[in-house]
Amino acid sequence: MLDALGLVPGKVTLDVKGRTFAPGDAIRGRVTLSLQENSEARRFVVMLEAKQRAVGLAPGRKGLALSYQKNTVWKFELNVDGERVYRDGLTYPFELMVPDGALEPTFGQGLLDVLTATHRFPLEWSVTAMLDRPWKLNLKASVDVQVMARPKPVVKKRAPKPKTPKPKAKRKKSDRAG
Repeated sequence: MLDALGLVPGKVTLDVKGRTFAPGDAIRGRVTLSLQENSEARRFVVMLEAKQRAVGLAPGRKGLALSYQKNTVWKFELNVDGERVYRDGLTYPFELMVPDGALEPTFGQGLLDVLTATHRFPLEWSVTAMLDRPWKLNLKASVDVQVMARPKPVVKKRAPKPKTPKPKAKRKKSDRAG
């Protein structure tokens, strides 16, 4: 909507190579700025984030009520550039590592989270790029990614070789005479 009104000063384009990753993998890509005019910013950052939806019981006006939440359980920020004046067309490569324990059932949770009677949904992972502009609208782009176990290699079993009858041994002339 703000774009239609001409209030957005540009955009961030986020290009991620791949959409499915395993723990320990590197997520590589690049971010590009498309600006209407040069813009001051505190930093340009790329983030890898894991969010989780949860449903549980919480005190309400009339006793216990269902509670719906979506919390950030893990976040890593990579500063690709610092405070400066940014101009149109700047491109930055990036590399983010998926944490090794990302598929553990308690990844990103504290002890209290584990002990509460709350149903937790699978983690939702995303890569986000943001130009952090003081006192102005930040420019953002986000791409959803999946973090899952690496598929096990398929080992093809070879069919057993058919048994061929052994050739009969030829008898020597001395064996035949008798």
